[in-house]
Amino acid sequence: IELLLGRLHPLKNVDLLIDSWKAAKLPDDWHLVLAGPCDPEYRRHLYVRIEESGLGKNVHFTGKVFGADKSYLLRRANWFLLPSHHENFGIAVLEAIAAKCAVAISDQVYLSDYFPDGCEVLPLQHPAWIDFMKNRMTNDSHRKSVMTKCRNELIQRFEIDVVSNSWVVSLRAAAATATRG
Repeated sequence: IELLLGRLHPLKNVDLLIDSWKAAKLPDDWHLVLAGPCDPEYRRHLYVRIEESGLGKNVHFTGKVFGADKSYLLRRANWFLLPSHHENFGIAVLEAIAAKCAVAISDQVYLSDYFPDGCEVLPLQHPAWIDFMKNRMTNDSHRKSVMTKCRNELIQRFEIDVVSNSWVVSLRAAAATATRG
C-alpha cells in the first residue's frame, strides 16, 4: 500500500495524487490509502474524482486513525506520499520515517529542506509525480535506499533527545542573555 496520512484537505493536494496515480497506470495490486479526517464536502469531491478516474478499487479511505491503527498503516505502507501545497513542518513525515516507511513529498513541505540528496522531494508538477510513480515508486531497491538515506539523516537531526537537548541549550542561552541585560 501507499499512504497519505493526515487531515485530508485541498492543501494536501490529494487531487494531484489521484491524477498522477491514474496517469502512471500502476498495477492493479497497488493501493492508495487516504487516512485522516476529511470535511464531508471535500470527501464527496474526492470520491467523484476517484470514480471518474476509474480508481475506485485502488483508492481507499479509512477516516481518522490513531494509536495502533496508525502504527499498523505506517508499518505496512511502502511509501508515505505528501504532495502538499504547503506544510509548516510535516510531523507525519517524521512519523513515517521513524516507522521505516519511505517517503515522497513535495518541495513545499518545510521538512524537505533537511532531506539529503537521493530522497524523493518532488516539485508540484504532474510529470514529476507520474515519473516517480512509474519509474521509482515500484522499484523495491530504490524504496529501501530512499528509506535508509532519509531515515539516517532525519532521525539523527530530529530524534526527541536531540531536539530536547537543542531546546535546553537555547533556553539556557536566552536566560543568560536576559539576566545580563
